[in-house]
Amino acid sequence: SLRSPNRSTSARKSCAFIVSILPPNHWSARSHNILAEQSHQNGQGVTIDFVVARRWYEKAIARGSDLAQENLERLTIDEATEAGRYGEALKMQSARTERIEAAETKTNGKPGEQTASELLRQSWYALLAREFAQALAVGDRANALSLGSLTIDTNRAHAMLFLNRGAEARALYLMHKGKQMASDDDRRWEQVIAEDFAEFRKWGLTHPMIAEIEKDLAIAR
Repeated sequence: SLRSPNRSTSARKSCAFIVSILPPNHWSARSHNILAEQSHQNGQGVTIDFVVARRWYEKAIARGSDLAQENLERLTIDEATEAGRYGEALKMQSARTERIEAAETKTNGKPGEQTASELLRQSWYALLAREFAQALAVGDRANALSLGSLTIDTNRAHAMLFLNRGAEARALYLMHKGKQMASDDDRRWEQVIAEDFAEFRKWGLTHPMIAEIEKDLAIAR
């Protein structure tokens, strides 16, 4: 999985507040970045407005926002994914992962949560690109850096499934049945698995065992 909970209410209010009280020439880099993120993250469940998000990120970058530069890079990767250019998205994410890991290692002496987060994204793009061995290897690395992350385990289970390691995949799928994904994400494991399976079908990724896992997890289609 690559999905996260919906954008917070406070962030949406911040966006509306900026638009309502400040003329555009007075918006700060942070203001532009918030507006860009709103257009970008609206993609959770609906179409991402790539053009609008890119425009706001570029405005924030022009005002000196390093965060906007990072977010624009993610937007570019998401845009490639949405267009079905999975190999391209994976290549860009792999390079990003290497850069983040190098920076985190330089700062902290070793890779940690930031690297794990990027590895999680890389494993998802590897799944879509049908690079299943890479998806599992990267997922395993992320898991070693961030033990207990159910989101990472979704990708590891999927990779095992598509590598035809059925017994291991089934065990992992069933291990977390009924669990809440995270303290800030009230979705249950099987809901996320159902969402991922729907994504796979959308992108033409299928496997005979998916129907069995859906039955085991009581996922209705």
